[in-house]
Amino acid sequence: MEPEGASARPPMDTGQSGQTE
Repeated sequence: MEPEGASARPPMDTGQSGQTE
């Protein structure tokens, strides 16, 4: 559901949202 840009970013960025790749 996240933008493709978020996928390219490091997991740390998504980790802040509480999501883990």
